[in-house]
Amino acid sequence: MKKFFRVSTLLAALTLVIAGAAYADTKIGVADMQRILFNHPNFAQVSKRIEAVYRSKEQELKSALEKVTDKKKGAETIEAKRREAAQEEMKLKEPIYKEIRQAVRTVAKNKGCDVVLDSQAVQFGGVDLTADVINELKKKK
Repeated sequence: MKKFFRVSTLLAALTLVIAGAAYADTKIGVADMQRILFNHPNFAQVSKRIEAVYRSKEQELKSALEKVTDKKKGAETIEAKRREAAQEEMKLKEPIYKEIRQAVRTVAKNKGCDVVLDSQAVQFGGVDLTADVINELKKKK
């Protein structure tokens, strides 16, 4: 029984050493995703369209609330318009997010990074890819 325990312990330690060696070769990239979003070539244009959507939904909400007398129905109307506006915002931003994801993949591959994390989640370390991703996005426009 002691021999089994020793062999099991040795195998567990060996597994940890091998796993640690595999992680030691992992190159981690970091990117400020918010800065990348704000510097996307189409961000200003999409932001204006989003503002127009919210203004439109606000007007729709005002006219709908004029017809509603029940507070519960009014709250439901407000929530429905908020949901509609948020859905339209996501539809407008999705192409930008897709382009950003692709640019991050391209830059990470070129820099040899195995993993890319948002820089807001990292306190120390990693290869900063932010400027390269922004340049990659601008290059495609």
